[in-house]
Amino acid sequence: MADVACFCGYRYSFDGDSGACPSCGESTLLPTANAHERALSEELERLAAAPAAARPLAPVSLAR
Repeated sequence: MADVACFCGYRYSFDGDSGACPSCGESTLLPTANAHERALSEELERLAAAPAAARPLAPVSLAR
């Protein structure tokens, strides 16, 4: 799902790589992410939605 603002000022959401503004009909194209970027984005969304207690701790490096 993509949330966008059209040049005409109308804000809307759409699924996929492109969508037309319901107000003026202007098309919006979004660049597609490669599979790795998409997987990282999905992981970040999953972690952000999880309760803090369920989030894994990130490893901390003490070496300098």
